[in-house]
Amino acid sequence: MFQTQQDVIQWVQSFQRFGIKPGLSRVEWMLEQLGNPEKSLQIIHVAGTNGKGSTCKFLACALRANGYKVGLFTSPYLDAFNNRIAINNQDINDAMLCEVAEQVKTAITTLPVDALGEVTEFEIITVLAFLYYAIEKVDYVVLEVGLGGRFDATNVIIPLISVITNIGFDHINILGSSLGEIATEKAGIIKREVPVVSGVQQLEAQHVIFDISNEKKSKIYELGKDFYNKIVKIDLKELEISFTMDGREFLGLHAWKTKLVGAYQANNLSLALATLQILYESHGVRLSPEKTAKGILEATWPGRFEVIQTNPIVVIDGAHNPEGFQALAQSLQQQFGNRKYIWCIGILADKEVDAMIGTIIPLAKEIIVTEPDNDRAAKVEWLEGKLKEHGDIKTISQPNIMQAIQLTLSRAQENDIICIAGSLYMVSEARQWWTKKV
Repeated sequence: MFQTQQDVIQWVQSFQRFGIKPGLSRVEWMLEQLGNPEKSLQIIHVAGTNGKGSTCKFLACALRANGYKVGLFTSPYLDAFNNRIAINNQDINDAMLCEVAEQVKTAITTLPVDALGEVTEFEIITVLAFLYYAIEKVDYVVLEVGLGGRFDATNVIIPLISVITNIGFDHINILGSSLGEIATEKAGIIKREVPVVSGVQQLEAQHVIFDISNEKKSKIYELGKDFYNKIVKIDLKELEISFTMDGREFLGLHAWKTKLVGAYQANNLSLALATLQILYESHGVRLSPEKTAKGILEATWPGRFEVIQTNPIVVIDGAHNPEGFQALAQSLQQQFGNRKYIWCIGILADKEVDAMIGTIIPLAKEIIVTEPDNDRAAKVEWLEGKLKEHGDIKTISQPNIMQAIQLTLSRAQENDIICIAGSLYMVSEARQWWTKKV
């Protein structure tokens, strides 16, 4: 019997990260043993390279503000394992985590491993979430894809709507090395005659998403074609956008405000609003203008252009691939204009490191290099060497993240701005420097 959260975490992490045999058969088998809890759920399924978590949070907060009981499944977590599985902004508690984990553990004892292969860590977590949400009888689940889409453990459901935020170069060793290949994997979540909301911008990827939607007879709504947004106002406290879909304002509101102040959140918010409009018009979801706007404004998502300190200004962002760094650079430009920053970065070695570095070098006054606590982390010596290949930039190495942050803060002079980025693991650890002081 599981007694504590740590017992569950140790059990979950005893499984492999990736399966030897790709596919959905293991998850389907486990869910069948548990009575197919996922079939009782109304789900919004969200895939994409970046922006999934923010889009999911906007959706969950808007639905909750309108009186619905909403499950939110996201990954990875920033502060605690339980963050991944939440209902109405409350993480699953340790007692319920132990209870559902015990049921899943019992269910998999007879798994035909020879035929299906060993289960993975993420498959277990996904099944835990489905079971929990079914037990709690939530009204809706906002479900974030873990990796890719086609073979992701979440892709065993028929959702109300499929959302694809964007396409970029990440996990190319698994998803493919071209935008078309990656888009095909992400589009694997598209189900027959289920509407699709897409924020994909690159033509190659757009064509793939569009063609697969048509093939599945799924009506597609595309950012920049069927719905639009424009930044009305942006500062370090709020982002305000206008939004229209099919030429109309949603719920009669001209402007929508959020406390997520990265400029890239304009697209994420518009994806959420487009999804809500479809739910409102096609699925009978009750939404009031005031409650929906309040829910959007109350949405928080740590580690995404998060201003965690103001003197000096410190921005923490989970950018961890080329497109994420480009979006971060554009957000910095929108907020602060043309200037250089003190960077503290820690990157995983299996990412597109050169492309990420190429984005921040022109924006760097100096760069402090550190290492996330992860076996895939790039060593500081290697990363510093990569930086020097890109030009004559002042770098300092400090493998320990806490010491690296202290060093970075000590380097800041009056009016300097610090940016901490590189991976969600990096951001998770870095945030502790501030949260554990409070």
